[in-house]
This record gives sequence, C-alpha cells and structure tokens, in this order.
Amino acid sequence: MKYRTDFVTNSSSSSFTIHIALETVDDCTIWYENTGSEEAGYDVELYLSPRQMGRAESIDALIALLQGEGTNDGFWEEPPPWEYPEDDEEDFCDEEDFYDEDEVCNADGVSGESGNSGEDETSDAGEAGKADEPSGEDAVAGEAVESSVEEETSDAGATEVADEFSDEDEITAAEAFIEQLRELGSMDRIKSITVTGHEGGWLSANHFQQYVYDRVSGRYSGRVWGKPNPKGQAGCLRFSDVDECGME
Repeated sequence: MKYRTDFVTNSSSSSFTIHIALETVDDCTIWYENTGSEEAGYDVELYLSPRQMGRAESIDALIALLQGEGTNDGFWEEPPPWEYPEDDEEDFCDEEDFYDEDEVCNADGVSGESGNSGEDETSDAGEAGKADEPSGEDAVAGEAVESSVEEETSDAGATEVADEFSDEDEITAAEAFIEQLRELGSMDRIKSITVTGHEGGWLSANHFQQYVYDRVSGRYSGRVWGKPNPKGQAGCLRFSDVDECGME
C-alpha cells in the first residue's frame, strides 16, 4: 500500500491524503486515493467508514454512497497540479556534482587517459572496414531505400502512440476506481476494506489514521499514530461509527 506525500512541506501549509483499498477474495486490491492541499485551497473529506462501505447491500449501493453523502465534492475531483516552491530549485545538484570526468572509467575499467588505446583500435578498425562500404550510385540507392523504410516505420509508430493516448480514451483515477467496483458485480467478492488518512505539513507533521473492516469476520479495527497538525487542515476522516471501532 502506498501513501502520497508529495504535498508535505515544512511550511505552515497542510496536506491530507485519503486512501481507500478494497481487497477481494481472490487477493486483488482495488484502490483510490486523493490528496488535499491547504495551500492550493483544495480539500478531501470522507464520511463513510470502511464498515459502512462493507455493509452496503450491493455494489451499486456502495457506489451511490461514495458518490453521495459519503464524501465532499472535492473528493472525486482531479487535484490541482503541484508546483514546487522556487527555493527548492537550489536543492537540485548539477551533473558535475556527481562525478569527475577524469574519474570516469572506460569499458575495461581503466580511468583517465589510459582509455585512449581503445579509441585508436576502434579508429583502425573503422578505416579497415571502409573498403567494404558501397560507393557511388549503389551507395545513393541504398540510402534512399533505408530512408524510405525509416519514414514508414516512424509514421506507423506515431499512429500507434496517437491511438493509445487518444484524449477520448483518457479517464480520471476516480472514474477508473468506480469502473473497477462495477466490474466486481457483487459485494461477496470483497474480503476487506481499509481506509487510511495521512496528514502532513506544518513543522513536519506526519499523522496517520487507519481503519479496517473485515467482511468475513465482521471485525472493525483502527489505529492512530504520528504527529498531528494543530494548524490548518486540508481534509479529514469523519466517521459516525468510530466509537464502535476497536482501536489498537
């Protein structure tokens, strides 16, 4: 399971990531996550606990709950593009900071000028092979055929890429998640549901909340750890049945 932390900064801004993961009876995971950012004026809120999700009468009922009163309007929207602060640009190192050209080894593991002998051998081999190269009209005809083949291959590749990434075929992460839920067909295919909330930002705040509902055993558990953010807020988990959850 992964958690997005790309909005986490050491400034007074806050971020909040919500991650929903449904594990199926055949050990596949269907998940969706979104991150709210106080700095970007975009928040995500989930009011539907994993137990409430797991007790839905059908997949269609679950989707209706998720898209209805179970979430805020921003929960299913694409987050705004993240822009790194200008100060961060100074943290990137130039290529020359990683190595010294004089210390770069050749294929034989020899560094510095000792690699010149290999260049001389390559040069001699190249001159020896020139005698076998076609010349005159044969060379021109060969280049024309080769150029034609390259253009046809390039056009075909461009067409395939255009078809693969056509705007008409693009869907959002939210739409893909809902479609995967529909493909399940039945709630009986869901083994467990996990919801994780991750808050980060102010003074390196790093706070997690995680709630799990096991549809097989009926066990509803949760745990909280880390340092919460006492300042701004970019999202929340607000479950009405949290008092009935066995906290670890």
